[in-house]
Amino acid sequence: MPRTKLDNYLHSHRRRLGLSQDLVAELLGSHSGTKVSRYERRVRTVPLDTALAYEAALGIPVADLFAGRFQEIRKTVKRRARKIARRIESLPKSPSRSRALEALAAILRDE
Repeated sequence: MPRTKLDNYLHSHRRRLGLSQDLVAELLGSHSGTKVSRYERRVRTVPLDTALAYEAALGIPVADLFAGRFQEIRKTVKRRARKIARRIESLPKSPSRSRALEALAAILRDE
């Protein structure tokens, strides 16, 4: 079973790079480090554009920056994929059914 990860690793990556919250805020297009602090403490949800800006600024993929959240979302998507695959398996055979089942199987494969 995979180890549970922190919801995000924004603080640790920022500190590893020697950047203050104010500097990261500037990189993200914000005026102060207050938002950065709220993101790091999970008080505020990070919008997609900001998450992508974090990736560009820190050089860390979004899925790694938000590893815990990504782990939860991946688990939910896999659960949904299993449910959908069971439903599709009962449909008549066709090329599109086969492609859909292959796509769902890829989602369900462990890395």
